[in-house]
Formats: sequence, C-alpha cells, structure tokens
Amino acid sequence: MIKEAMQYVARLATDSQEIVTKEINGETYIKGDARRIPFDEAKAFHLYSLSATVDFIRSNLESKKFQLPYIIKIDDGEVSVHSGLNDRLGRNVLSYAQPILPTIEFGRYMPMERFIIQLKTCFVETENLNRLAAMVSTITDKSEIKVEDDGFSMTVSQTSGTTIKKAEELHVNPIVRLAPYRTFCELRQPESKFLLRVREGGEMALFEADGGAWKLDVQKDISDYLRQALETEIESKLVVVLG
Repeated sequence: MIKEAMQYVARLATDSQEIVTKEINGETYIKGDARRIPFDEAKAFHLYSLSATVDFIRSNLESKKFQLPYIIKIDDGEVSVHSGLNDRLGRNVLSYAQPILPTIEFGRYMPMERFIIQLKTCFVETENLNRLAAMVSTITDKSEIKVEDDGFSMTVSQTSGTTIKKAEELHVNPIVRLAPYRTFCELRQPESKFLLRVREGGEMALFEADGGAWKLDVQKDISDYLRQALETEIESKLVVVLG
C-alpha cells in the first residue's frame, strides 16, 4: 500500500512537469514550466574611435554573419552597433564605442597651479583659453583675494597679503567659451560656455553654463561623420544611423 502511494506521488510529480499546450479560440495556452533556448550571441566589441567602428561594420558586412540592416545608435556621445532583427524579434549588440577622454573636474575649486594644468592639458588651445590662463597666472595667493562679482563682470584686487603681479585691478568676464576634450578625436571638440569663479584663498573653479547643449552638437557631429563614412552602405540599406 505504501509502495503504491509513493509511486502515485512520483507519477503526479512527473505529470506536473510535463509541458502541455492547448488551443482555445485561436489562442495557445501552455501548462508547465517551458523555457525557450536562446540564440547564440556574439560578445560585443569595445571600441574607442569612430574610424574603428566604421572598419568593424564593414568587416562584418563582408562576413554576412548577422541579420541586416545594422542599426547604429548614438546615445549621449556613445555609439553602439546592433544587428537586424532575428526570427524572435531580438537584436545582437555587436559593438560599443566610447572616446578616451581626460578627467576634467568641473564645479570643483582648486589651487591656481592645478587649475592652469587642467586648462593646458584637458582643453583645446584657443585664444580664449590662452587669455584665461594668462589672467589666472597673474594671481599668486598668500592669504586671500578680494572678489567683486555682479554676474556680468568680476574684479579681482589685492587684499590682505595677496599679491597681484600687475598693479591695476583685474576686470574679468566670468563667462568664457572653452573647448574641453569631450568627444572622439576624429571630431572637433565642442565649444561651450563656462562660469569662472574665484574665492578666498585664490582657489578657482569652472562651472558648465550651457545647460548641456554641447551634447546635442556632439551627437550631430557623430551622426554626420558616420553618415559620410558609410554613405554607400546607407544608400544600399545595409546600415541605418539613428541620431
């Protein structure tokens, strides 16, 4: 009796795992734990330039291993390449591209020497950059500086031991246009507005003052580059650029 009961329980357990399908009013219903075996997926490549992305796309088009058309997605300055839709309406992520960029500290006060080093190593050399660096280098801190700022101009003058190498006061426009390294090396670096702040002790900081509009410029520049480089592939409907 006990043996028969155990066999019955085992049979119930086996039956409960059986996958059963039934069609009702044109809809398919399923009973049991069914999981679809996923397609094999290629591991996405990590790239660091737009030219490498173009070469990667062309080499894969020649191999004909993935569904077409390839979709190039431009999102916040990064570029990802996706295959066309497979039989299950999924896409394979083929590559990601991110530029190699220096670390720029915006919104953080720092000593004059460190501030100038950041300007000279993380920004494109322009007339505005050289003018700002020259102005900043005229200030040497011994204790504190006096700053008068009405939002349109800023006056830095000698006070309590701070030495200004030039005898006259420095009248500074706190808004300056600079071009930090913020996108791929193949593109022009976007120029945008920054707010210069100087506080007691001679420390200085740059604050972004364009509301992130430069990101739209970068996205357009990336799109223009890829559309030009892959013009033939786009016209042949092998590649689609989104962005």
